[in-house]
Amino acid sequence: MIDIAQRIGVIKALLQEDTDASLTYAALECRITIEQVCYDRLKMSYGHISYDDLAKWQPRHVVMQVVEDANELAASGFVFSMSREPVPNDRLLSREEFEEQEYIQIGKQAALDLSKLGKLWNALSRVALHSQLPEKKSEDVRPYGCREAIERQVKSTLEELERLKSGTLLSSGLGMNYYFPCVSCGVEIRRILKLLKHGQVVSCVNPECKESYQIHKEGEAISHIQRTVSVKCEKCEGQVAIAQRLVDDLRQGDQLDMSCDACGHVSLIKVIPVLVKANKQVNQNSGQ
Repeated sequence: MIDIAQRIGVIKALLQEDTDASLTYAALECRITIEQVCYDRLKMSYGHISYDDLAKWQPRHVVMQVVEDANELAASGFVFSMSREPVPNDRLLSREEFEEQEYIQIGKQAALDLSKLGKLWNALSRVALHSQLPEKKSEDVRPYGCREAIERQVKSTLEELERLKSGTLLSSGLGMNYYFPCVSCGVEIRRILKLLKHGQVVSCVNPECKESYQIHKEGEAISHIQRTVSVKCEKCEGQVAIAQRLVDDLRQGDQLDMSCDACGHVSLIKVIPVLVKANKQVNQNSGQ
């Protein structure tokens, strides 16, 4: 968990220098801090989401996906407490009995206003982190933006960071897990059961593994299937299954060695551009 108070100190010190350069650096530190705050929430949820499943890298969108796929409380604010005295283990307490207990606060997770953080992150870049594009020949190419605009956005960010620094803990995903071992590396893949969606693709959490799986959900029943591409061996003509992501990651000029489990023959897979000709009959039937 990052030390937000320390980051605030760095930003305020740059503001006090009060130069064009220091204001610009303060804006950069603000933007980096917003990223750290959001990526911290991702890091806490890595037990239930893979880096390879992230659709976007912008901090606001990262946390939004974490909330949707791995930890519904990732952006929420709450206080975590425990009772001063242990509760009986021979019977279940009623809600009223739980509420009557004396509690000790363990920590607090600060809520993230993702919309506000996203706007601040973009605004800081717009006013400070690019040279100004001249509108006509007589204008100079200025290395720094408008001082007033930069200072305004930095101070707005500081206000939000001051609110967030009260947080003393971060929560990982809570709830029952759906879990299974990866067929290739054996690492256990875990997902929060209630957050799984039909058709969802989940990747192995092992950074060195390229396996991925598709979730099938029908009512309360959950299952998964390995995502593969089937290729015929050119020697024995047997079918060889290749991890889908290995093929998806290929770019023009890349090559992939495919070893047949049956005969051991190694075939070479490449991505090559081809001309696709339209089927005239299909186009006519579709009204094109």
